[in-house]
Amino acid sequence: MKKQSLRNMALRVFLMVVVIVFPVFTQYNPSPKFPNQHQPSQLMPPPVPQKGGQMFTTSGAVRAIAVFVQFADDSLSPTAANWPVTTGPVFLHDALDSTLTQQSENGNLTHYFRTMSFNQLQVFGDGFWVTTRHSKQYYIDKKQTFSEINQEVLKTLDSRIDFAKYDNWTFSNNRHTNEPDGVVDLIMIVYRESFYGTFNLHNGISVLFYGRDDLAVDNGKRHIRRGFPGSGFTLDGGINGFRADRAGHELGHKFIGSGHPRYHKDPPGVKNYAFWGILHSRSGMVNAYNRAWLGWSDLPEITTYEAIVTLADYLTTGDAVRIPIPGTRDESFILENHQCLSRFDEPNKFGDAKGLYIYHVKGNGPQPAYDIESADGRFDWDNPYWIQNPWGLRATDSIPVFSRLAPNPAGQDALDALQTTKMDERTRHPIYFKHFAEDSAGTAITTRRVYGDPADTFRMDGNRIFAPNTNPNSNLWDDRTSSGIYVELISEIKINNATIYTVRIS
Repeated sequence: MKKQSLRNMALRVFLMVVVIVFPVFTQYNPSPKFPNQHQPSQLMPPPVPQKGGQMFTTSGAVRAIAVFVQFADDSLSPTAANWPVTTGPVFLHDALDSTLTQQSENGNLTHYFRTMSFNQLQVFGDGFWVTTRHSKQYYIDKKQTFSEINQEVLKTLDSRIDFAKYDNWTFSNNRHTNEPDGVVDLIMIVYRESFYGTFNLHNGISVLFYGRDDLAVDNGKRHIRRGFPGSGFTLDGGINGFRADRAGHELGHKFIGSGHPRYHKDPPGVKNYAFWGILHSRSGMVNAYNRAWLGWSDLPEITTYEAIVTLADYLTTGDAVRIPIPGTRDESFILENHQCLSRFDEPNKFGDAKGLYIYHVKGNGPQPAYDIESADGRFDWDNPYWIQNPWGLRATDSIPVFSRLAPNPAGQDALDALQTTKMDERTRHPIYFKHFAEDSAGTAITTRRVYGDPADTFRMDGNRIFAPNTNPNSNLWDDRTSSGIYVELISEIKINNATIYTVRIS
């Protein structure tokens, strides 16, 4: 049994005790304003399966290689604090713990996976600093991509290290064994510069290189695997520091697969920053669906008609509940209490992120669609005018300013990609994320609301009820059909600057 199962077993025992000791909570008579419409149904979404990692293990100890690369002629901000040109990255030996006993809490990749997996996955290893053989312009003139440069870097590394230390696993279709197979397990290559698409690299990719053949190392005794899932991943932007969540995202593709989950009803190919998850963009912390799928935690289900649950901080305890929606094959609501006790807990980028979050899930696979039920509700929106991009990127293009109109439970919240009056030249869809909005005086202000704000959370001093006749409502994904589900935040206990919530579900 997973360690986290004990925590959730305790939660289930608590539920049974509440049913016995406080029957008023489980047999209460709903008021006319909030009638109980949650009816029995033979059709019910299945539980989230604990699949583990598809192409890479999600448990055990993995010894990895971190390679930090700069060009031979790199002169970009040569004394940058995170990565001076003459001395290399300051995180060279800190991006990974070098031993299993080190147990760092510095936000590195070891710390990240230890937190997300409840100590079930330990990624540790060694860092190496490599300067390319040629200038950046040389590779541009040769029309080379990150793939060719990475292969050159790995050949340079082959003369310096014994790859045998990094071949300890055999990965195969959800069945992984802790035995060497002649293939290097995990290499991450991090470039100093941010490329913005140069060398076919933008932020990161879960690939080291492409080609017809794997790369032989150790005089042919071992190989570095090409393509996807391959033997590792590539990141850029090391000059800005080492981001464990970005590295975790790329390794997450080997757990779950290629592509990214869809957010709400955004068109395919539109990258929305509105949600958190191992393959999402707002924050790389795993959500409760991720954790259950990867086998790191149970996800208790509320299938009785009425229940009382207590939820402590999600990320550090694993407390979360799933409400399968009767009458559907693939819809559910998940509740997570975020108290930001971990440095990785970042459910929004701006303001107080603490509170109860409710999100809608559609799908039963490794990458379902998600929608945060923003507690401040949904609205109609207008795109009255456009302004020039103030950040310099694609500066000749204008970007939309949005005006929030009347509340509309069938409308959109500020986390959605909103309808605009023009076609976006990149996505080829007439939508855009809400970076700008009008204030009460009609002035365009930067909001970046798509990254979240305190209005997303349900709290005792704010919106406490999520139901078929509230805004937001608990309707099905079609926004029309009632799910009959009610969630009410009924009490809270504050302990050491963190809040534990008690929630009634019916």
